[in-house]
Amino acid sequence: MSYTASMFASIKDSLNKPQQAGFKDILKFEAGKNYIVRLLPNIKEPKNTFFHYYHFGWKSFATGQFVSFVSPQTIGDRCPIAEESYKIYKTGTPEEKERGKNLYRKENYLVNVYVISDPTNPENEGKVKIMRYGSQIHKIILSAVEGDDAEEFGSKIFDLSEKGCNFRIKCEKKSEKKDEFVEYTASRFLSPSKIENLDPAKFEEIYNSLHDLTAVYSIESYDTLKKALQEHYYCVTGSDSKKKDSKTESRKLSTDEAPSDDDIPMEYKTDSKPATTSKPKTDDTKTVNTPKPAAIDDEQIKSLLQGLEGL
Repeated sequence: MSYTASMFASIKDSLNKPQQAGFKDILKFEAGKNYIVRLLPNIKEPKNTFFHYYHFGWKSFATGQFVSFVSPQTIGDRCPIAEESYKIYKTGTPEEKERGKNLYRKENYLVNVYVISDPTNPENEGKVKIMRYGSQIHKIILSAVEGDDAEEFGSKIFDLSEKGCNFRIKCEKKSEKKDEFVEYTASRFLSPSKIENLDPAKFEEIYNSLHDLTAVYSIESYDTLKKALQEHYYCVTGSDSKKKDSKTESRKLSTDEAPSDDDIPMEYKTDSKPATTSKPKTDDTKTVNTPKPAAIDDEQIKSLLQGLEGL
């Protein structure tokens, strides 16, 4: 099986639908560097070419560590963090609303890529990895798929042959007030070109090496996320937390696991204090494991890659 033009229409649909996808296979981007990849279609399950998910991440008011949670809204379920954020926005005091800005929902996407140039980890070159990206890169991909640049690029961005187009991710360091960000707006698809040291005989091997994007994340229960909200936002811990219905497993979240896309600061310093002076009621605090999104309903993206045959 090989990539074909008929798959393209299905791939486009996946860009606009919430889906799901470890961390060890996700590319790490650094400011001041350029990365070159070729986007890969999921030939066997075209509907899973992209994974679109929502998440909340903030510096814990209890521990000062960054915590991140995939929102159940990714699969259309209720999310206690989103509900609390909305409640604060509608009825909170000015102080509560200022604090509530930390509960901002972000969205990200995952896609498999063939790595051509990786100045951060050269050992990734010639391998299939996962590219995690945010709104800036998403706009560029959308434009190439169905926007102003579709006529020039279109299905070519998923083609491994010499007819395909590489994607150059340009990471530029930007500053705003005291925060530093990586900006990706200068990224672009390039003219069609052959990938060096890659022949058609290897195409099928590459397509069979795709990572299952629906398996990288899972979503915890409503009660578990509510418990995490109480602990890391309201600082209800220790004996107070026993009043809650569920118990959250604890693990320190590494900086590599914290989202690092174009939506959030480039660095989170865990030794700095939380945004407010609120203190936990007890020293018995924990850091919550990052929930991962559950498998998505197969019917939701059934139309994604219905026909990958015949380019």
